[in-house]
Amino acid sequence: MAPALPSSRLRDALSAPRRGVVGFFRGVGFAFRGAKRVYLEEPDLARYWVIPIVVTTVALIGSLGLVYLYGGELTSAIWSAPTGDDWLASLARGAHWLFSGLVTLVLALLALIVTMLVGSIVAAPFNARLGEVLDERVTGMPTPPFAVSRVLMDVVRTMVIETVFFVVNTILFFASLAFPPATPVLGIVGMVLAGYYFAIAYLEIPLVARDATFSERWQFWSSHPMAILGYGTGVALFLFIPIVNLLFMPAAVAGGVLLFAELSGHVKQSASPSGGVPTE
Repeated sequence: MAPALPSSRLRDALSAPRRGVVGFFRGVGFAFRGAKRVYLEEPDLARYWVIPIVVTTVALIGSLGLVYLYGGELTSAIWSAPTGDDWLASLARGAHWLFSGLVTLVLALLALIVTMLVGSIVAAPFNARLGEVLDERVTGMPTPPFAVSRVLMDVVRTMVIETVFFVVNTILFFASLAFPPATPVLGIVGMVLAGYYFAIAYLEIPLVARDATFSERWQFWSSHPMAILGYGTGVALFLFIPIVNLLFMPAAVAGGVLLFAELSGHVKQSASPSGGVPTE
């Protein structure tokens, strides 16, 4: 018979799920804390996030405008509108109307996805600067001087993260098509990956400011899995909502800085009145 676990280890094993759930929901709260920080407590930070919001909004309106103007022409080029007065022609016109709506919906979704991707790339240097300034206020980490090389690195890093996320989701999508019974499981896997994707994307800002190596990054991520997943899930809930995602990106940046500061224990006493590290 296997030896019994010591009482302390047994208590730790039994309480691990509860700590994980608490850590997850406390992580979710950092998405809201980030919104409170940038929109209510420190409105002067607006100079770092207004420009990317304006650029992304204009790009979204422009892309949807193109869909509205040319979506009908594209539909007609694929399938000309049926003519005739008999019942068969009427049925064909109904099918054409449904097809036109489907084409317009697909184009609108593509416009939204492309705008989000391009907006993320355009916003990358602004988000990085916002995170660096807030990092200094929260932890005392000096804000690095502006440099074109840092801007290019921010853009390249964002493109790499976005590309990896896109490729992984594409693989999951085609896997669900190839094996439909696995779709529910793949959907859960996709949601978990999305949570970690958003968390890692925004936690990169304070980690990069400290020149953290990949092993140091991995150690940080693996030490706080549930809190990080909770934060990323909270961010995803807002970033997946059209229009809302345009306004929430600065909050996600701020939430990432606040989460990193508390998990790493670098919070200045005057910077976090609530204090406390998310429990896992």
